[in-house]
This record gives sequence, structure tokens and C-alpha cells, in this order.
Amino acid sequence: MKRTHLYAAVAIVCSSLPSFALVAHVGPRVGLNLANQWGKDSRDNAGILAGLVAGITVPLEIKPHLYLEPEIHFSMKGTAWDSTVLDENGDAFERINYVEIPVTVKFSLPGMGDNLVKPFLYLGPALGLRTNGYIQWNRSTAADNGTKSHYTLTEELNVVDLSIAGGGAVHIKLADGFFFLDVRYSLGLLKTDVSEADRKNWCGAVTLGYVFRLEKKEQLW
Repeated sequence: MKRTHLYAAVAIVCSSLPSFALVAHVGPRVGLNLANQWGKDSRDNAGILAGLVAGITVPLEIKPHLYLEPEIHFSMKGTAWDSTVLDENGDAFERINYVEIPVTVKFSLPGMGDNLVKPFLYLGPALGLRTNGYIQWNRSTAADNGTKSHYTLTEELNVVDLSIAGGGAVHIKLADGFFFLDVRYSLGLLKTDVSEADRKNWCGAVTLGYVFRLEKKEQLW
């Protein structure tokens, strides 16, 4: 009897939820990362480190002005600095590469854009899984003759990163999908190092891509 009551309660809850259609899209995105680090132990003379971001995005259209958008991509992050902190001439950078899985809610305000071009804002979390990392020093003295030193980072780096991503995008309808241009900022919430050093990632990115429509599925409740 109790199980029958449970089934009945689930049926009532599901029937009370609004039904809607999901229109699934999928396609590639590729662009440029401009990364650095923040935190009380971040380097004073740290600078921007450019890198690649590329992967797959799967926009799920709930309404014409509302999307749920999971992604998976390869993202190059890190920081750069001049070697005055190393007491030698030259420069250095720390590269940390991640496989990231952002899941954002993308929306446009009523009245924004038209059927061909529509601007969007979005926000959501991003889970990062570190693949590898390293530090490279580029010496510029005549004696060193441009020698490079490479140090691989493994146990020094945390495997998991978590960040909040937000930004804006423009959709341009094209055939049975849309072209998009995306500008994003992500702020890391977890330390990059396993040590007590308080350094976290932050990153700006500009990407573009094209997604095509897969199919339309009605929600069954």
C-alpha cells in the first residue's frame, strides 16, 4: 500500500510540472584563452598567458530565449612572469592544461535581437580536470644563448579545478543551426597547488563556432 501511495505521489508531482520541448544542437567551438592567476600568493609581476581553448558544445534550447548549455573542452591556463623573481634575465611561464566541463544557463532579454541575430548572457559552473602542467624558463643572457629550462609539474598541482563562468554571446542563424561568437570570463574557486600557496586560475576567452540542430524531443510529463 505504501508503495502504491509513493507511485501516486510521484505521478501527481510529474503531472504538475510544465511540459516543454528541448531542441538539441551540437557543434565545435575554438578560441583564445588569456589566463592568469589570483590570490594572496599570486606573483606580483604576473602577466597574461595566451593559450588554446577548443571542444564541443551542446546547446539545449528550452525556449527561443533560453538554453541549457553543457560543454566539454580542452583549456590551456596558467600565468607568465619576468625572471626578476628568479635572479636571472629572461622570462618564465607556468602552463596548466585542463579538460573542462562547463554547464551554463544562457538567456536573452525579451525584445533583444531578431530571428537572425540574437545576443545572449550566460552564467554557470565549470569543472576542470588537470591533464598536465609545467614551468618553463626562457633565459635571454648572452652566456645562456637563449637556453630554455623545462620543469614538469605533477604532484605539485591539484587534479580538480572549479570555477564560475559568465559572459555574453551572439547567435547568428545559419541554415539549420547557428554560428556564434562568445566572450567569457571564468574565476577559479580552488587553489591550483596542493601546497598552502593561495593561487587560483582566472581566464578570459574569446571563442567562435557553429552548431547544427539534432532533433526535437517532447518531455514526457
